[in-house]
This record gives sequence, C-alpha cells and structure tokens, in this order.
Amino acid sequence: MESLYYIQQIEKSDPATMSVEKFMAQLDRALTQEPYVLVSTITAASEFLKQHPFPEVLNRIFNTLAKVFGDKTSIPETKVILFRIVQLTRESKKFIREYHTSDVMLRVIMMVSHNLDPEIRALCLMLLEGLASVVCDDSHAQHLIIEGLGAPTLIEKTAAIAAVKEFVEHSKQFCELVIQKFEDLLFSSEITSALKVNLINILPHFRDGVTLCDRIYALGKRLLAENLQKEVTIAAYDLLTHVAAKGIQVGNHADFLMDTIVEYKNEPIILQRLFKNLAKISASTHWEKKQIKRLLNLYPLCQQQKSSPAVIYYFLKALKEFTSESRYIEEIKGIDNYLIALLSHPNFSVCVGAARIVVNLQDYDTSSTTLLNFFPNVIERLSDAKPKEQRVFCKILADYCGNKTTTDEGVKFIACHLICSTTLNSASFETVLETLNSVCAQFPRIYPLAIKFAQTILDKQVEIIQSETDIDMDQGFLSTFKPHPHLFSLLLAPDFARDLTSLPLEDIVRDYGMKVDYPFRYDIAIAAFRYGHWRKVALPLLESLQLGKLQSTFALWIKCLINLAKSQPTSFTVKDLSLSQMQMKSAQLIAENLVNICDKGRFFKFSLAFIEIFNDIIYLLNSYLGMITVNQMILNSESVYAKRGVAAQCKLYSVRSAEALIKLDLLFQRSFDVDNESRAQLFLLRQFLDLIHFSFGFFFLSQPSRMPSPYFVETNSPTNAHLLELISWARSQFSKLYEIEKETWRIRITETNAFFVKDILFMLLSNSFYLPRSFFHFVYSTKIRLNIKSEGKETSDHGRYLVSGAASLHPIMVEGFVETNNPAGIKAVIIHGSIATLAKAGTEQFKPVHQRATELPDDANSFSLHFTFNVHHTSKIRFEVSFIDKATKKTWQSNTVEDIIIQIGGS
Repeated sequence: MESLYYIQQIEKSDPATMSVEKFMAQLDRALTQEPYVLVSTITAASEFLKQHPFPEVLNRIFNTLAKVFGDKTSIPETKVILFRIVQLTRESKKFIREYHTSDVMLRVIMMVSHNLDPEIRALCLMLLEGLASVVCDDSHAQHLIIEGLGAPTLIEKTAAIAAVKEFVEHSKQFCELVIQKFEDLLFSSEITSALKVNLINILPHFRDGVTLCDRIYALGKRLLAENLQKEVTIAAYDLLTHVAAKGIQVGNHADFLMDTIVEYKNEPIILQRLFKNLAKISASTHWEKKQIKRLLNLYPLCQQQKSSPAVIYYFLKALKEFTSESRYIEEIKGIDNYLIALLSHPNFSVCVGAARIVVNLQDYDTSSTTLLNFFPNVIERLSDAKPKEQRVFCKILADYCGNKTTTDEGVKFIACHLICSTTLNSASFETVLETLNSVCAQFPRIYPLAIKFAQTILDKQVEIIQSETDIDMDQGFLSTFKPHPHLFSLLLAPDFARDLTSLPLEDIVRDYGMKVDYPFRYDIAIAAFRYGHWRKVALPLLESLQLGKLQSTFALWIKCLINLAKSQPTSFTVKDLSLSQMQMKSAQLIAENLVNICDKGRFFKFSLAFIEIFNDIIYLLNSYLGMITVNQMILNSESVYAKRGVAAQCKLYSVRSAEALIKLDLLFQRSFDVDNESRAQLFLLRQFLDLIHFSFGFFFLSQPSRMPSPYFVETNSPTNAHLLELISWARSQFSKLYEIEKETWRIRITETNAFFVKDILFMLLSNSFYLPRSFFHFVYSTKIRLNIKSEGKETSDHGRYLVSGAASLHPIMVEGFVETNNPAGIKAVIIHGSIATLAKAGTEQFKPVHQRATELPDDANSFSLHFTFNVHHTSKIRFEVSFIDKATKKTWQSNTVEDIIIQIGGS
C-alpha cells in the first residue's frame, strides 16, 4: 500500500513547480522500492526534464540512472527498468545535448555491453541511440555499434541499425568509419534483403560531404549493377535520387532515370518508382527545356500502364512542379488536351493530379469554361475518394475560385455543385464544409448560399433526433445533438455578408445553440465573438452556462467574456457607449485578476492587452462624441474661447490615443506566436488608431500633422478584408480634409468637420467588433526557460542565496533552454538583468543594469550567459527575455521572467 501511495504522489506532483531537490529525493527513495515504483519515477522524470532541461539537472538524473543501468542487468525481470531508461533518453532528445557528464553513462554501457544476454546488449545499443548527440564522437561507442551490425542475433542488428541512423546525423567521422561496413554488408549473401533495404534507407541520413556523397552515389550504382532483388534495386534508385538532389547533378540524374524508364517499360513496379523519383527532383532548378520535352514524350508510355495508375500519377506530380515557372508553360500547354481528358480518369488520384496542373495553367489562357464543364463530374465522385484525396481536390477548388480569372458566377457554380453533391452522411461532408468556409472567406457574397445549406443540415439533424422516442432534455439540451463546428462558421457569417434571406441570429441561438451541450455552446460563443455577434449570440450562450459546476479559473474566464459580450453597443450614442465602456472595464478587471492570480496567467496576457486597447478606443470615441454633442451649438459660432476649448479637449484625447498606440506596439512585441490573421488584425487596429490620433490632431490650434502612411496588410479573413476595405475608404474620406488642413484653426474647428470625422470613425468602430483567434488560443508555442545560479548557499527558500557581505560584486550564471514550434525560429536570445532593493512584492523599483545577447546555432536550443551585479544590500535581481526570430529578424518580447534574491549575511 505504501508503494501504491508513493506512485499516486508522483502522478499528482506538478513537474512545473517541483524543485530539483524534491524530485531527486523521490528518485533516491524509488531505488529501494519495488521495480514498478522505479519505472513510475523514471516515467515522471520525462515530464520533469521538459520543465528543467538544464545541465545540472540532466547530469544528476542520468548519472543516477547510469548506476541503475549497471546494477540491474543481473536481474532478468528488471529489463523493463533498463528499457524505461532507454525511452527516457529518446524522450529527452531535444535537450539531451545538455547532458555534460555523458562519460559516466558511457562507461556503464561499455561494461554492460559484454553481457551474455543479447537483449541486454541490444539495450546498450538502444541507449547509445538515445545519447547519440553527446557520445557520437566517442571511438568506443562507434566501434560497439559497428560490432553490433555484425552481431549474430536480429535484435542486436536492428538496435545497431537504429543507432547508426542517429550517429550518422551527428558525426561525419562516424560516417566515414561505418561506410566501409555498409559496403561489406550490402554485398554479403548472409544478409537478408529486408536488412539491406534498412541499411540503404540510412545512407541518405549521412552528413553531407562531397567525397562522402560521391562514394554513396557510386555504392548505389554498384548495387544496381549487381542485379539484386527487386526491393533492393528500388531502394538503390531512391538512394541515388536522394544523393543527386543534394548537388548540381540533377540534370544528369534526370536523364539517367528517363533512360532507365525506357528499359523497364514492362516492369510496372520499378517503372512507378522511377517516375516517383523524377517527381522528387522536379522542384530543382537544374532542368532544361529539352529534358521537359523528353519527360512529356513519356506520356504515351504512362498511358500504356493501365494496370498501374500510380505511374501516370507520379508523372503528373513531376509535371506539377514545372507549372510554377512560366518558362516551361509553352511546352506543358502542348498536352493540355490530354490533361483535360484525365479529369475523367477512373482513378481519382490521377484526376486530382490533372486538375492541379490545369488550375495552375489557368493563368496562362487555359479556358475556365472548360474547367467548369468538367469539375461537376469530379465533384460527384468526391464522396467515394479517400480523405486525403478529398482534401487535395477541395484545395484545388478553393485555389480555382480564388484565381483572378474566375468570375463570380464561376465561384457560385462551384459552390452550388459542392452543396448539391453533399449530404450529412457523405464521406466528404467535413471536407466540403471546410472548402465552403474557405471559398466564403474569399467571396463573402457566397455566404447566403452557404448559410441556407448549413441551416438545412442542422434542421435535418434536429428533426431526426426529435423523431426518436427517448429524447432527453432533462439536462437542458439534446444529448445526441452534436453538429459539426464548421456549420456554425457558416451560420454565423458576419453582418456585412448576410442578406434578408439569412437566418436571424436570435433564431440560431434558439433553434440550435440552446440544444447543444455546454462545451459546444462555449465553442459557438467563440465563433460568434470572432464574427462580430457578441451581444446577440455569444452573450445568451455564455449566460446559459452553469458557472457553479466549472473550475474556478474557467468560471472567471466566462464572466470576463460575458462582460465583454455586453460591451458591444446596441447603438452609437453617448449613453450606450458609456455602458459599453463600463462593461469593457469590468471585463478588463477580471482579465487582470486572471493574469495576476491564476497559475496559468500567462495564457491571458494577450487577451488582457487586447481588451485594454479596445477599451481605449471606445473611451476615445465616446469622449469625442460627447464633446461634439455638447458643443454642437457653438462649433459654428465665432467664439474663439469655445473653439479653443474643443482644441484643448482634442489635445487631451490625442495624449490618450498616443498611449493606446504604445500599448499596441507592446502587444505586437509579444505576438510572436499568434497566427497570421490575428497579426493582420493587429495591423488593422493600428491603422484605425492611427486615424483616430490623426483626427484629433486635425483640430489642434497648431498646424495638423499629415495623415499616417498606409502599410500593406495581407489577409485571407473575410472580417479583416472588410475592415481593410473600410480603412481604405476612410483614408480616401479623410483626404478631403487636406484642402482645409493648412487653413487657420478657426476654419478647421467647425460642426461640419467635427461630425464628418465622427461619421468616419464610427463606421470603422461598428466594423471592428471581431476578436482575433489568438484572443482565445495561440497557434504556436514558444517557451524560454531560465535557470539562475549564484555563488553562495541556496537557502530552503528556492531562489534565495545567502552570500558574504565581503564582496560587493556577485557573479550570476543564467542558463536557458528554448523550445518553439514556430516556423520562424529563433536566431538570438537577449537577457535583460535589473536589480532592486528587496521590498514588498510588487513595490520594488528595478533598475536596468545588464543586457546581453547570445546567438543560437542552427542545431542548438540552449545558452549560458554570465553576469556580475554590484550588490550592497539584500536585493532582488530580475531577468527578462527578448529574442530575435530567424525569418524577419524582428525583436520580440517573451513572457519569461525569473527572480533571485541575494541575501547579504544574515539580514
């Protein structure tokens, strides 16, 4: 029972908050427990190391496990412990480089590798595989793996091959050493074909080098000359293509493949693989026009392979790459009649491949009418196709609709056929919904058609459920009513895309929203926020949730959203805008509470910042509206005093709008992980604020500034595109003020001009109530973890160091680990160090002292920086992080903040 309790305690422990000492104590206790307790602890170590991927922690844990690996090999039933250690190294692959004392584990591996049990020896090889990035250059480890390749048992051979794959990716020295062994094995009659294929598949992973690539290419040619088994021959062709793609010999290799195609015209399997290899190198820029013509001349040969449609599929896949460049278009257009005919091919993959090329050629005078005539037949076959083929073809349809040569009627024609060919039970139902959403985003005029389709589907679902005899409405919803979320993305189309035939928003809430379960209502509410239906849709759905049954953080979040939904004004009057501002402020206070008190506060920082900025916009426009309403009678008078008062008010508002712009810039700096559409929305909000700031400046007593310059915003979101269009309209309207901007302030400050500006700004405001996706969640995740170490004795209070008062300069080392899935990547990390005399939390006045940067190599995600602080009194030292991304070279702010306390003597 004690052991079971201990395992439960491990499972309940939070790796993010557990200290290193506490975890090491757990590991030490587990060493004396039953084997399954130790396995559970090692399993918990995986998550713990993700939270603490620092050298000191890795060294302590893996050095302890090295002793376990050495001691447990004599007990057969504890092999599961050894395997769990192996798994831990694999799970720690991202940061195993920080294991700096790997020689401890390596000595144990070399000792255990002489065990008589082949499974134990295989586990040693697996452990080397997991530690490859830190032991790859050790000669003993290299020779142990090479010996494993020649081992008598299959389990050792397999483990050795897996280890080779990891080692060759890190060590060029090992590549040169093991290549000779590969040559011996590949031409050995004692090795099975399956193992030879495994070995050949590792060769592309060898580190690049001219001499090594030439040797591998020559090895591939020797394999082909030996007339080995068919699977080995196919693997050899794949190898040659991979090596050729790395260099400038693509043209020669393309000729070699096309020569071979003619030789193997009666071998469908090899022929298919040869065309697949041509497709792999078709993206290269080293092709010549004569080679393109030669490839096109192979089309009759592809047609003859009626039993192998994959041949023509890969032929089309190779051809697709060439349609991205105009220099090959004339040659490819020579077979456009064949391509159109392939739209009726019985194999759907071939049909899709042809459609992709024909749509790519659409920019080069291929008839859109011809495509429209053939697409309906393909759409009818959509539900019988594989899911991947459905998605690819629907992406082609979306691209076709978005092409500049496609008319509105053509888009409507495609949408109608998609709708008519799809039912609730169709296999292509989900894919068609995604496509309709994509097409509607590009052409909002299609929304009414899509709304009717979504309404029909939902009505049918409800009708089927209500026809059942055992309807359960006791919980307040139909328990079996689970519509697809994409249906509501269509139903909740923004107001500018709806027409008189569109289902009223209140009916959507009553007929569908209140019949789904509570989690689904929340999802619908999020969609409503994003499409601008805060009050009419999001509010009633959120108010219907039972907050008492929710976890406290989520309940608080729902209250924040409820207040936010109430902030959407019903009309643009001073009274309604004042109520809106009050509700927005309430939402802001709750969001601040979530950020400051909640354990997961960092997830709400973007939402809080966005609410603050939006609240500023409402405050500014409400204040401006109130001012011009109150002063309407005197704006046209000649009273200098009254006009000076208006100018003074506008100057105050201008200060507030400048502060809002600064807040927005700070939000930009923290938006590295947001999606492109959310970032585009921030850019549009910036332009809106720029126009507000410019408008106030127009009424200054001094000469007004010029209207801010526009900047390009690329977007695929219908709401962003609509707001961008309105901002362009607003700029054109504001340009009319240029005629009088150089006049005196007495002429500029008039009722006509004031209300002219008001009408423009409120048109923009009414079309700005769309929340970005990142308000609710980020698409990417970037975490930068810091480990702060100082000289002196660390007290029981984690992060507090007791040091002698003799030395005023105290060295501090900052270790860091970067983890991101953002494709932009991180090029450099900047650490900002500041110091403050210790005081009550939140009242310290930090003084910036240091700023140091370090560049991250392509294959590294960790760093270490040294600082020295002049400390005379017990002080708190704070480290904050910013970073530069690889793609745009912009500087971004991280949410990472770490503090330590330097306590002088016994104070």
